[in-house]
Amino acid sequence: MFKMGLPLGAVKNALQRDGKDPSIMDLDYDKSVSFQLVKAKGGGRAAPKKKKKRVRRKKIYWTPIDPEKVIIGSLWEMVKGFVDFQKLSYDHTEFENLFTESMNPAEQ
Repeated sequence: MFKMGLPLGAVKNALQRDGKDPSIMDLDYDKSVSFQLVKAKGGGRAAPKKKKKRVRRKKIYWTPIDPEKVIIGSLWEMVKGFVDFQKLSYDHTEFENLFTESMNPAEQ
């Protein structure tokens, strides 16, 4: 609208009417808006984002057991029917310690 020749006051009123911040029109159009807004708030730099810890899951290989071939007296035969694997709860910290490794060379 400003480029079309409307006065600055009219453009600010239109921005305010549309629920936008009219003070953006006072900024330098040659510079980044985000840079100028951070600078106007008094912060020289934005706070750095906390990086997530990079981990890699360890590879686990197993062969599924055919339920018909479970050996009597084995661990699998003892838990058969007693453990509902859909509702199985486990310690997340222990699981991560056992089955993940850090991608950061300093932590290895």
